[in-house]
Amino acid sequence: MRKDFINHLLIYAKNDDRIVLLTGDLGYDVLEQFRVEIPNQFFNFGVAEQSLMSIAGGMAKTGLRPFVYSIGNFPTMRCLEQIRNDIVFMELPVTIVALGAGFAYGTSGYSHYLIEDFSALSAFDIDIYSPEGPKSAKIALDKVLKSERPAYVRLGRGNEQNSVSAIQSISSDEIQIPSSTEVVFLSTGPIATEVDKAVLQLHGKIEALHISIGEISNLRQVLEAISKLAIPVVTVEEHVLRGGFGSLVLEMNPNSALNVKRIGIERLNRRLIGSQDFMRSQYGVDADSIIKKTIGFLAESKKYNV
Repeated sequence: MRKDFINHLLIYAKNDDRIVLLTGDLGYDVLEQFRVEIPNQFFNFGVAEQSLMSIAGGMAKTGLRPFVYSIGNFPTMRCLEQIRNDIVFMELPVTIVALGAGFAYGTSGYSHYLIEDFSALSAFDIDIYSPEGPKSAKIALDKVLKSERPAYVRLGRGNEQNSVSAIQSISSDEIQIPSSTEVVFLSTGPIATEVDKAVLQLHGKIEALHISIGEISNLRQVLEAISKLAIPVVTVEEHVLRGGFGSLVLEMNPNSALNVKRIGIERLNRRLIGSQDFMRSQYGVDADSIIKKTIGFLAESKKYNV
């Protein structure tokens, strides 16, 4: 996903010298082509993310379109004050690109987890994009460049696939939900892969629809469409539950009409380290856990006639 995003950005940048790419001493395997082909639009500031973010704001003030690219927490949690004061407050078109959504860098430990960023950044007046695969990542970039607002794009680490069963609401103006649907899964980011697996395994038992929310501004529209049919909703995120994607769904729940079950990281063990698949299973956001929790949720919903 990250290579597709940067390669797509390179195409734009070759035709628009206002687009500049800033990084903090990383991404050579991904960013090398950009650096070689248009070196005057590439800046490596070393391990100085806070300064990098403020400089990006200054660049945007002069009319440039900066893209700040780094791993996980480094361009987000480390730079919250700079994002708030130098970009959001100034209403500047800086795009922050964080890669490694969820536990993509699980073997690097807690410092590299991207599991609290949604909570932090959604408090700001910034457009948030959380694509699940390469196709949605490119669409996100197209949307960002048509806007003049601060933006945040959270990407996977690599090898993510386009969702096979999800409606890509990032590019859809109208969401249509079959009346036979018994449960709607709402996800954001690369965790869509696990939701797709769950939907396929539930086929023939439960009529499930998966909607991957790549552009968070589309969420309200999607919830309004679901509420017309009063279908139970299961949100899935590779993120802490407090203040995360599921919390935003509850906040936007039209007239509290929807019965919502949130699946995400409940209690965090900061010493737990492992591959993304291992971490997902440990925190109950893998396909098997999603199925188990969904079946239990639907059984309780029918029991209490909700």
